[in-house]
Amino acid sequence: AGLTGPEEQETREGRARRKHYLARGACRYMFGTSAADVIEALREAIAGVANIEAVVKGQEGHSSSAAVIA
Repeated sequence: AGLTGPEEQETREGRARRKHYLARGACRYMFGTSAADVIEALREAIAGVANIEAVVKGQEGHSSSAAVIA
């Protein structure tokens, strides 16, 4: 009952790879939430950004030259 065939292993691996892509390796998202919850958290984060274009271009946010890292 606990053994899986190659097809099921590929499916599990594929799901894990897709979730890792979404979660960007964050353990909390990888193991503490469902993929649907990860997607919802990403949508909420994007919706909360005042100027998404500036963030994507690296002009605002953690990767901008104006960021202060303590």
